[in-house]
Amino acid sequence: MAGSYNIVTVEGDTWTFNATVDTDGTVWNFTGYTAKMQVRESDVSTTKLLDLSTSNYITLNSTGNISITVPSSVMEDVAAGRWVYDLEVTSSGNVRTTLLQGSFIISPQVTD
Repeated sequence: MAGSYNIVTVEGDTWTFNATVDTDGTVWNFTGYTAKMQVRESDVSTTKLLDLSTSNYITLNSTGNISITVPSSVMEDVAAGRWVYDLEVTSSGNVRTTLLQGSFIISPQVTD
């Protein structure tokens, strides 16, 4: 079962996320895994506000760490609002696991 975590960031800011995934104290070895994360207006929307993967903004390592960094140049194109996301990993054996899901909240930027 996926964990629930609501993300809050500010429109136009560089967004970073780091986590270590473990099961009962044993960290996952992400060697050979891929990851992807999508942010959409709703769970039934086909429009992707953000489309992240190990090809472009997500890094995985053998000690269970997931690191995501999305530059401000990308985040400034996503409007302020309350969106939804999920983050999933796929093993080299094509087993897909959703790790996190929840709201992706972008507060409006005040300072230009």
